[in-house]
Amino acid sequence: MKNVEYNQIIDLNDFEKRLPSKEFTEKVNALFMNTRNSEDGISRLRLRKDNCKKLIEELLPISQFLKVFERPGLDLYCEYFSGNQNFDAKIYCGGWFVEQQVMCPEYFLEVSVSIHPKDHLKRECLEKGIPCFGGNNIERLKDGTIQSLPRVFTPDDVINEHFEYIKSRIEDKVNKEYPDKTYLIIPLFPDTLIIQDEWIEIIKKLIDYFKLERSIVKFCGLFIYDSISQRSIFL
Repeated sequence: MKNVEYNQIIDLNDFEKRLPSKEFTEKVNALFMNTRNSEDGISRLRLRKDNCKKLIEELLPISQFLKVFERPGLDLYCEYFSGNQNFDAKIYCGGWFVEQQVMCPEYFLEVSVSIHPKDHLKRECLEKGIPCFGGNNIERLKDGTIQSLPRVFTPDDVINEHFEYIKSRIEDKVNKEYPDKTYLIIPLFPDTLIIQDEWIEIIKKLIDYFKLERSIVKFCGLFIYDSISQRSIFL
């Protein structure tokens, strides 16, 4: 397979056409690395400047979904949409799975990021070299400086916080209209390492939540992944 060449300028138009799944993911990876290696690239990625926000919070999650969704016998293509429509991408399926009616020819993808509401302040501290403890004990003071205080948290705190972040993204989406056959992608951007036992408990709480809240069935599937550990699950 030939390597994908990509310049250092983020051009979302290159993804707004039907691309083979592997080419799509290769281009996303190349775009990320070339951006990171460019002048002030790390800063732009960290602060989500220019179109780096769409790269981090849309293209990379879609790419991760495609890597997991791929399978032998499935011809998979993806087209990204950068506008304000009620989905972020569309995938096209062909091959044995469609011929046998195991899968539909088309699906839509919607990305909703699960992230701490003050994550932008933490990233700003990191950019400026200011010590930051993470968590909820961070705020911007009236003089414009950022204050971050240490906190103590337990494994249960990690589990409950991330469960609530994910649940809030789901509840925000279920009240909106989406095309039929839409997958909801929720990438987690945790401010601490989620170990395997905590990940399992988060998923258990989500399953219990789905048993009570049936409105999630408006989506044909839910894909959740941890951007640090790369753990993922389809629900």
